[in-house]
Amino acid sequence: MDSRADRQEVPGSPPLRDSLRLIVVAWLFGAAWMNLGSGAAFTRYAKLLNVTPFGFGLLAAIPFLGAAVQLPTSLFLERHGGRKPVFVWTCTAHRFLYVVMAALPWLVPEPWQWHGLVVLTFLSTVLANIASPAWMSWMADVIPARIRGRFNARRIQAGQAVGLVLSLLSGVALDWPDPTQKHLLQNIISILFAVAGVVGMVDILLFLRVPDPKPLHHHPSLTLGQLVTQPLRNPAFRIFLGYSAMMTLATGFVGQFVWLYIFDEVGMSNFRGNLLLVTVPTLVTMLVYPFWGRLVDRFGSKPVLLLAGIIVINGANTWIFVTRSSWIPGYIAVLTAVVAWPGMELAGFNLLLRLADSGNRTRASS
Repeated sequence: MDSRADRQEVPGSPPLRDSLRLIVVAWLFGAAWMNLGSGAAFTRYAKLLNVTPFGFGLLAAIPFLGAAVQLPTSLFLERHGGRKPVFVWTCTAHRFLYVVMAALPWLVPEPWQWHGLVVLTFLSTVLANIASPAWMSWMADVIPARIRGRFNARRIQAGQAVGLVLSLLSGVALDWPDPTQKHLLQNIISILFAVAGVVGMVDILLFLRVPDPKPLHHHPSLTLGQLVTQPLRNPAFRIFLGYSAMMTLATGFVGQFVWLYIFDEVGMSNFRGNLLLVTVPTLVTMLVYPFWGRLVDRFGSKPVLLLAGIIVINGANTWIFVTRSSWIPGYIAVLTAVVAWPGMELAGFNLLLRLADSGNRTRASS
């Protein structure tokens, strides 16, 4: 047996410890990318570029449309391998497009700028979804099963500490210009996007130093039909697929329109919007991620999904109680769901990693 691969499997051994440390450090930059290039900044930028209500609908739909490329990507990985280079280069390009988004006001005529934002968001999302199956399969072989819940909780928690600071600072920066100084605000957001793209690329390029301990066994004759039907033969996976589809149907559209709601209907400032939708939820989830991680490791993913799902299920509905005259009771109800989201994320992520674990190489794993 290969001694290097064997050491990679033992928690606490130097090669594994170095890889896990790099993954955490990388996500500190990834969290900076996520918090600088989303939230109030993205919504304000879209409004400044005159995105229409239909355009906001497209922006809300793009993450789900982009996910369609995961199947052909998985087929490519199973036939040809190369999950590490596929992840590194497609995800680096995905982050670089944020720099291009930052330059949109100088690259595209004003009437077409919002179209450019939608197109770039779509391309960025497609690239991110090409990288996703490669990353999931790779991390399933890097992170030992026995510590996945705790490790991912700590990784996310570390990134949230970065996000906590940056969400507050970006909120202050967005509120700095006078409401009439739209050009200045646009320039500030462009700077935020450019910085987000650069630190996001640093996140991905750090993975060049993370080894691939078990390169995928090639299945050159695998067809797309086999790739789809193989996991569907697993009854537990079919149930999980149905569960994920229903939760996405119930909550997936909410993100873009919550930001529009608090700006246009509730009349909140950029700082307060970031505070209530990014900073406070980040602080709450930082506190509860270790709790959910321990639950996943101790009781398994299915009980945690059930418990967290019961709490989350009405989270989107509670926004109707957040109004100009009285937003505190409704927001407290929203936070109840926020507390449970980490449980759903960790449990769902662990289930997918368990399915993606390449095991004895007798089946496709990506």
